[in-house]
Amino acid sequence: MRTDHILQHKTILLVGASSGMGRQLALLLAQHNNRLILFARRQGELDSLAQQLRAQQCDVLIIRGDACCEEEAAQAVSSCIAYFGRIDLALLNVGAGPEQRMAETSVADIRHCLDLNYLSLVNFLPPLITAMRNQPADQYGLRGTIVHTNSLAGFLGLPMQGPYSAAKAAARLLMDSCRIELEPEGLKFISLYPGFVQTARVNQYDMPAPFAISETRGAELMLKGLLSGRDDYLFPGPLSWLIRLARILPTFISKPLLRRAL
Repeated sequence: MRTDHILQHKTILLVGASSGMGRQLALLLAQHNNRLILFARRQGELDSLAQQLRAQQCDVLIIRGDACCEEEAAQAVSSCIAYFGRIDLALLNVGAGPEQRMAETSVADIRHCLDLNYLSLVNFLPPLITAMRNQPADQYGLRGTIVHTNSLAGFLGLPMQGPYSAAKAAARLLMDSCRIELEPEGLKFISLYPGFVQTARVNQYDMPAPFAISETRGAELMLKGLLSGRDDYLFPGPLSWLIRLARILPTFISKPLLRRAL
């Protein structure tokens, strides 16, 4: 299925748009005559971004809300449909991977990590799937595209990021299941897997960040991933290949290597 058309003159819901790669990606998407719905918790950052986008003649709708709240996620999808009539592409860009050592973390901390990195996806998936299944397909047979910003940590149980790795792995498998079930109905599912990105939040963590890239470069690679047509897009190259290698190595080799990251 061709995908180069999905970023031209489309209605795009961007969840987690107020900062980081989400904000940078919104600026890139505005260059393709798309209509953008910006969803995030921080009103001031949303207003600032919307003003910048409207200066580029981009049609923008702001929705303030929390992706970890099921009701607010469902209401956001309803508001998009009421305002624009459809959602061509939804990019779910919510998550954080702070340092969590299993000898020190609490159940509450693990649950919070699960809410932020897995349930934020879950809250949007059913309403988006329902809305997109009811939309007419385009000339390519596509009714809608759902994109999730996952992480390379979703492929391995990384040290100091066990709860984060587990949540992202769950999200990876859920998107895989959606892909198998719903692509025959004209729904496309794309998972993006960035490595370390130098966002303001990540820079606060006291952890190694090999092959870290800037927010701007991260957004550029996200866009490249969307245009690639791949179900799964891993970046940046050097770190993604190390992850691939670690997954096929015997555990008696991979475990000592991962322990060295401590």
